[in-house]
Parts: sequence; C-alpha cells; structure tokens
Amino acid sequence: MSAAAHSICPNYNRCNKYLAFALKLDAYEERDRRKSAVIAAQARRIAELETMLSGGDPDAEVGKEGAPPKKPFGSSTPSSKIPIKPNAEDEARRRRGGRPAGHRGAGRTSFSEEDADVVEDRAPDEHVCPHCRCELMDIGVRDRSYFEIEPVKPKKKLVHIRRRMCPECMRTFERRPTDVLPRVQIGNRLGAQCLYDHYIGGMTLGAIARRLGLKKGSLASFEKVAANLLEKTVGRLAEEYRAAPVKHADETTWRCDGRNGYAWGFFTAELAVYRFRESRGSKIAVDVFGPGPHKGVLVVDRYAGYNPAWLGRMQYCFEHLKRDGKDILEKGVKDGKERALLEELVECLKFAMTLRRRENGKAYDRESRRIRNRILEIARTSVKDGAVAGYFDIFRKKRHRLFQWVAHPEVPAENNLAERRLRPLVIARKLSFGSQSTDGLRIRETLLTVMDTLRLRWDDPVGKLMEAFEAIAANPETDATDILFPKKPDAKVSSFAAKP
Repeated sequence: MSAAAHSICPNYNRCNKYLAFALKLDAYEERDRRKSAVIAAQARRIAELETMLSGGDPDAEVGKEGAPPKKPFGSSTPSSKIPIKPNAEDEARRRRGGRPAGHRGAGRTSFSEEDADVVEDRAPDEHVCPHCRCELMDIGVRDRSYFEIEPVKPKKKLVHIRRRMCPECMRTFERRPTDVLPRVQIGNRLGAQCLYDHYIGGMTLGAIARRLGLKKGSLASFEKVAANLLEKTVGRLAEEYRAAPVKHADETTWRCDGRNGYAWGFFTAELAVYRFRESRGSKIAVDVFGPGPHKGVLVVDRYAGYNPAWLGRMQYCFEHLKRDGKDILEKGVKDGKERALLEELVECLKFAMTLRRRENGKAYDRESRRIRNRILEIARTSVKDGAVAGYFDIFRKKRHRLFQWVAHPEVPAENNLAERRLRPLVIARKLSFGSQSTDGLRIRETLLTVMDTLRLRWDDPVGKLMEAFEAIAANPETDATDILFPKKPDAKVSSFAAKP
C-alpha cells in the first residue's frame, strides 16, 4: 500500500477509515502514471511530425544535423507544404534565367509615327548655350518610343432615360441602355475588365475595389449576375471537351466555408472546364465525361478516381512516374545493377517527354518505338528490391495506359498542360483561402471556366465579354454562348480520336 497512508496513521492495518483513503490514493497515482506515459508518447509524436515538416528524418534525433532530407510527399511535395525550407545550394543560386552570358540580345522593338497613338515634339528649353553663350542650332531628331497609360479611374455615369407614353393604350416606351446590365452598378466594360483581373490576373476583389475606388460588394454583386447569365455556357464547353481528341484532367484542394473540398480542372489546348465540389470521388469526373464509351485519349496522373469514370483510352503522366522513380533512388537501392536499371528507366521517361519537341515524322516513329521497347525490357527484368520491383510492375501491368504517345505524336507523354493551368488556381487559393459559400463555388466555377477559355481563344477577351454583355442588355433572351464561343465548322477528326 501507499507509504503516505503509513505516515498518517500508525495503526494503518487495523483502521478501515484510512484503508479506503489508501486505496483511492493508489488509484490516483496509477492514473497519473498512465497520463504521464500518454503525454510523453504524444510529445515524441509531435517532435517526429515537426521534423518531417522541416525536411528531416523522423527516425533521426530531433535537431541532429546531417539527417537525410525527407519531404511529406516525396519529390512531388510543393514548396507550400514545407514550412521550414533548407537554404538553396550555391549551384542553384548561381543559375539565372535568360540567355547565356555574352549573348547580344534582340533589343526592344520600336514603332513608327503611324503605329503610335500619341506623337509629341519636344525641344530643349535652352536657345543659347549656357557655357559659351552661342546660339544653338538644330542637328536632327532622336526618336524615343515607350508605352504609357492614363490613370485607371472609373467614370461616374448618369444617363437620363427619356420615357414616352401612348395616350390611347397608355403603353410606355423607353430606350434601354446597353452598356450596363440590369440591377448592377458596374458598367459592361468595367465589369468585364474586373472579371479578367480577378480570374486571370489573379487580383483579389478587395485589391480591385481599392484600386478603382469601388465597393467590394458592388463587384461581388456584378459577379453573381454575370455568373447567372453565363451559366449555360459551361454546358457547351463541356460538350466540346468530350469531343476533343486529346483531353487533360487534374485536381487540387479548395476549401469552402472552412471545409475541405476539391477543384477539378478539365482542359484541352483551347478550353478549360472547372468543377468545385466537396468530393474527390469519381462521380465528379463522370458528370463531365458523360456516358461512355468515350472517344479520344485522356491524359492524367495515376489517381484511381478517373478509372471508373473514363471508358476509353488513357495516358498516364510520365512526369509523376519519373518523380516516383527518383524517390526510390533517394531512399537507396543497395544492388548496383538494379540501381543502374532504375536510373536508365528514369532517363528513358525524361527522353520520352521531350521527344515531341525534337523529332517528327519517321524519326519520331523510330525513336518512340525504341524508347517504348527499352522501357518494357527494363520493366521485365527480375529484381530483388521490393520498391524497385513494385515500380517495374506499373509498366508491365499498366502498359495499355502508358504508350498512347508512341503511335500518336499529338498525345503528350506528360500532363504538364493541366498542371500549368491549375497553377494560377493554387495561387488564388493561397490568397483567398477558398470560398465562403456554395454559391461562391458556383460563381467561381462558372466565371473561371468562361474567362480561362476566353483567354485561350481570343486576343481581346475583355472586349469579347463586353460584346456579350451588351447583347444581353439589349435582349435578355440572347444566348451569350453563340457570341463568346461560336461553333466551328466540323474539322477532320483523326482516326485515333474517332474510335472509343
């Protein structure tokens, strides 16, 4: 029993009163020991997680220098997921973009008087040399061309709408303004420019409102009205996406009202379709792909959510496979021959991704088949390392989803198009922390789809969007889709895209 009970009562063994006290005290001490053990285990786990986030090894001692680097998601870990980053190496810091040292460069492009919007003639204020007091003489003209802009300031516009009435039938007539949509305080040109700055330029609504001297609520109201008018357009773009011969898809996280969710991106070279949902399930992709069998080739990473949704040919991204191979190499492969095979396979993946830029025609056919045969030959090699064997299994078991690019050069071996299209959305997520409501998700889904596709198809997306708004203001029954994205004449579809 407890020593504390003996010190309180010398007749401890014959006293029932203190016996109950001693039993309670023992129970409290045992509970305290268990809690201390749980707290110590949690403290060790917290230290391990902090070490992982800082790029260290959780199995190494916390704070020990020289621990091998370990990232939460391997080589695919984005920079935003590493709160404590190590200093860059000297070689990386010395690298600079642009042409190599010594290159003469192309210089700036000037323009003539015919191309200039404003032409000014400036002469020096002096007519007499201030040093020798001689009269100055003209020796010619030196042109200086540059770009300038007027201060960005919205104009307050008041329109007097004259009304007329028929004295017989008492009907009233008025001329409806076409440069502004009903029930909004933002004009069509200003609103179209704000939508472009927000969804393509990456500016927040607060920053746009401060720059223009407007209320943030006025901009938000305009976005809601614009999204309601353009919602039908998303369906047309989804139909064009299904008919495209080469399609890309990817997804990233996007929070809504403090809850985790996902932003899906479905892309081709000329359009972008977005979906913002709470789920990462395949039902989102099914809604975009439509019922099968599907035509064309879908280029994605190896996320399993696309497998039940896409009933057609698929191309896995070699860039993701390359990163997985590099992760295995960084963890260490003991056998020298197996390590050499894995390194060669990674180099083959890199070569395959750049082949479209270097070769075409018969040379592409020859090189693509050579690389494919070598990849499969390496993958069929028997190895003892479990990680390397599992990596090689991907190429053997998923062969039908890895080599669409061999026979069809229009199909890339990587999913870089989707990765780069989603990058501005990732930056917007860091600035806005997501959306505040499901209605906000719908507005962003509609307007981002329309604005991103306008950017891809028109040299002046703001002017095209303003044209659609003016047509709707003149006739509310107008379908903006026919103005923004008119149907193209049926083009010749390649044989591989026509087959499911």
